Amino acid sequence: MTNDFFTQVDKTLKNRERRFKFLMSKNRPEDAIAVAEEFVEWIDPDNVDDIFYVDTNELEEMYAEKQQS
Repeated sequence: MTNDFFTQVDKTLKNRERRFKFLMSKNRPEDAIAVAEEFVEWIDPDNVDDIFYVDTNELEEMYAEKQQS
């Protein structure tokens, strides 16, 4: 995986953390919990290897290669 992927994961986590804190500050705990539940797998440091990632360009290239062989 490229550094771009990990950079995007970091940005996404920071964004979701900000959103969680914002919702809590607005007294919307149910919404904050819903945001947290969507990203709990990403937040858990023991679960880093389980984040599913697909590079569609890579898949298309692999498909084209298989079609040619």
